[in-house]
Amino acid sequence: MNESKKKDDHFFTIGKSIHSLLIKVILGLCLFILVTGLYMYTSYTRHLENPKDRMVPTLFQIIEGIQETFEYKDAGAPNFWEIRIVRDVLASLRRLLIGMVISVILAVFIGLYSAAFGLFDSLNMPFIRSFSFIPPIALLPLIFVWLGKWPEAAKIVVIITGTFFVMVTDVYMRVKQVPKKLIDKGYTLGASTLEVLHKIMLRYTMPGIIESVRLAMTPAWIFLIASEFSIPSTEGLGYYMNVVRRQLGVNIILWYIFVIVIIGVVIDMILKSLNLFTNKWYFNK
Repeated sequence: MNESKKKDDHFFTIGKSIHSLLIKVILGLCLFILVTGLYMYTSYTRHLENPKDRMVPTLFQIIEGIQETFEYKDAGAPNFWEIRIVRDVLASLRRLLIGMVISVILAVFIGLYSAAFGLFDSLNMPFIRSFSFIPPIALLPLIFVWLGKWPEAAKIVVIITGTFFVMVTDVYMRVKQVPKKLIDKGYTLGASTLEVLHKIMLRYTMPGIIESVRLAMTPAWIFLIASEFSIPSTEGLGYYMNVVRRQLGVNIILWYIFVIVIIGVVIDMILKSLNLFTNKWYFNK
């Protein structure tokens, strides 16, 4: 008995969690340190051969790029909202949030009603399943042609098309998994069909829906940056990365990638905390 316990007491036991915070922190930093070390070594060796190399910038070149993004648009009348990086972050966040809010509302509404009612299931899901196989990037030329006069709307549509089909399918499948006994109990207690739909089925699937939104944020960022690269604009993280790319401004591109990572982590933490706070019953069961 003791021998079997000793055999199971190691890091490679399936399902075993690491409880030591120190070990978790060390393991979590390993790949970051490895990637950073490889980059610094590559940068160092390249600059030994060519001190003016801009393809793999040094730390000092990256700092110079950061400083450049904090310059004011109008040096004569400094305004916080006119700082390059502030303008780009706010523009990209506005597009991202508008696109995701619309996508989530549509996905939840259509997914919920399609899973609950056979009429909407037969009406919506064949179309959704078929169009979900179309890569959203392939729609960029059409969106550019049809919405070229409204570039902001075009960028938002790209985000919606890139996230809606994945989320609506996920919502549909989660609603289908609601235990029938909960639905029957709701009707037994006198609830109407809409009450069962919104207060039982939607409530039961809400933790999974929030997790689906968390997962959809990654493709949302991809399609946001792709749209800002392709569709005319004057501000945005993707737009400015595309501008400095022509000048080999890798130092600024790396800085903007880091900003995107930080924003993404913060949004993910907010959604995770929201889920834990509003759906404690789900995580405590």
